[in-house]
Amino acid sequence: MKPPAVTIFTAVMIEARAVASALAMALPSPGNPATGACDVVEIVHHLIGIRARALETLTNKDQPAWVIMAGLAGALDPALQVGDVILDDCPPQIAAPPGVLRGQIHSATHLVSTVPEKSALFAQTFAAAVDMETAAVRAWARRRGIPFIALRAISDAADQPLDPQLLRLVDDWGNPQPAAVARYLAAHPLRAAALMRLGRDSKRATHRLGQAVRALIAQIGRLGPVR
Repeated sequence: MKPPAVTIFTAVMIEARAVASALAMALPSPGNPATGACDVVEIVHHLIGIRARALETLTNKDQPAWVIMAGLAGALDPALQVGDVILDDCPPQIAAPPGVLRGQIHSATHLVSTVPEKSALFAQTFAAAVDMETAAVRAWARRRGIPFIALRAISDAADQPLDPQLLRLVDDWGNPQPAAVARYLAAHPLRAAALMRLGRDSKRATHRLGQAVRALIAQIGRLGPVR
């Protein structure tokens, strides 16, 4: 028998930092996963980029016992607040950690940014939250027959619009591009407050995300070794 192994995927660096900090692990980088252990669980943490662009290029041939997709999401359900954490696709032997809500996570191909668009998507899908990577990782895990868990912390509420230009301010790994940010603020100085608010909300959400990932890893560790 051997300890249970978990592969964790995060899309961007702000998510990766929160997970790495919560698990006392090193940070992954593009093409270079971080490895470590927590609560007798062996962990491989991959950074896969916005829209999971690097997912299919992974060279890790290990077969983990679990796959966790962890990150931020926008709320579709108006009842959700910034910092709420949503759990989806979770097998029955894993309980939702305290304060974590079960709900559907929908993946879109683009940034769902306006309040009317969020409202329409909620009416269409009944999903609690929206991101751009969970569906791809879910399919990746299913092709390999690995139990999958999706975990998303809310960084923007259903009534909070986002500027669709935001993705132009970061690279594929979510790192801010200073020149692009400077040009954006020069052209739209009144949007600085919204950008700062999003930064604060994202920081709060990633803190909650890290706590939830840590709680899930503890549960997996208590399930015992894999035969």
